[in-house]
Amino acid sequence: MDSVHLILALSSFNYNSIEHSDMMQKFQGEYQRAQCIALGKAGMTYRKISTIVNMFKSSVQRAVKHFEEKSDFYDRRGSDRPKKLNDRNVRMFKHLVQTGHRYSAREIMLKLKISIKIPKLFLNKNDKKDRLDWCLEYSNWTINEWKDVTFSDELIFFVIKRKNETKIWRTTDERWKDGCMHVAAMGGNNRVGFW
Repeated sequence: MDSVHLILALSSFNYNSIEHSDMMQKFQGEYQRAQCIALGKAGMTYRKISTIVNMFKSSVQRAVKHFEEKSDFYDRRGSDRPKKLNDRNVRMFKHLVQTGHRYSAREIMLKLKISIKIPKLFLNKNDKKDRLDWCLEYSNWTINEWKDVTFSDELIFFVIKRKNETKIWRTTDERWKDGCMHVAAMGGNNRVGFW
């Protein structure tokens, strides 16, 4: 493709057909690279092209080199992030959504056989040292001495949950249907603590 055809192709492109911002950014990058190639074919230096096109000189060099090697100025296909759900999971998920609107995230995970990682307590060097020191200090205690110790964890149970754990799965046209809405209980700070 020579520079004349490249410039004609760019000038005939309908800019109004691009609506999505990501698509527009992608097109602008390709358009700038095409400009670099056309100006380079016209005999301009990389420095002058970078000033005109508003790109770094190294980007101009890369665009021209890519064009010389591949004869195009389009983005290279990148590696996509692997999908969390395979095709079977997606079909199963659609089936769950269409048959029953109210499933908790846990129920969906169980039905799709998905598990989440168990959170592990982060311990830095000082925490590890403190725990080891505590263990060494009490390592000589007898069973009778340990019987006098009460171990507890502070637990708080909310009587009225302020966080709604029920998820409502629906399509966009089902937004205001009765079966797709959930009444949230409003209340004060109703909780019971155990120590």
